[in-house]
Amino acid sequence: MKFDYDNTFAISDEHYGHKNIIKYCARPFKNEKEMDKVLIHNYNATVNENSVVFHIGDVSMLSSSRIQAFEKLAEKLRPVRARHLILGNHDSLHAHRYVEMGLFTTVHTAFWFDTQDDYHFLLAHDPAIYQAAVKDSIMLCGHVHGLFRTLPGEKLVNVSVDLWDFKPVSFSTILNLLRSEGKIK
Repeated sequence: MKFDYDNTFAISDEHYGHKNIIKYCARPFKNEKEMDKVLIHNYNATVNENSVVFHIGDVSMLSSSRIQAFEKLAEKLRPVRARHLILGNHDSLHAHRYVEMGLFTTVHTAFWFDTQDDYHFLLAHDPAIYQAAVKDSIMLCGHVHGLFRTLPGEKLVNVSVDLWDFKPVSFSTILNLLRSEGKIK
């Protein structure tokens, strides 16, 4: 199957239901309900039923004690062809629970894949993993919120919602960014 760069997306650090992230990251919302509503709206306006979405960690601060709230939130997200979770430090549910809820197709601690165009991708929440990665890989991360979008001389892209207008970013956009910085051809 040909990789569809225009309809494959990455997103990180949504922190659904996390009131304090608004203050920590200076997000422009009154409260977590407004933030969740905007995140859901932007997500649904960006993806479609044929999209593949990689959530690269910190989807939510909801724990197993608030599983019903998380399930209600998940029901509001537009169905897509596949939704993969790369676990972040705040994704506290057991991996199988995310799949059982029907929210994610698969769950990983990190995810590597190659495309037909010989792009090698590494997806992991914490950018520190990039130091151990094969340097011809393009790494997509989150975790550091608004600290950087890319790093000089590195094929490392932060897909945190704090840097991408609170919505998923397409792989086409990511590749175009790296091309504009002279990091790939």
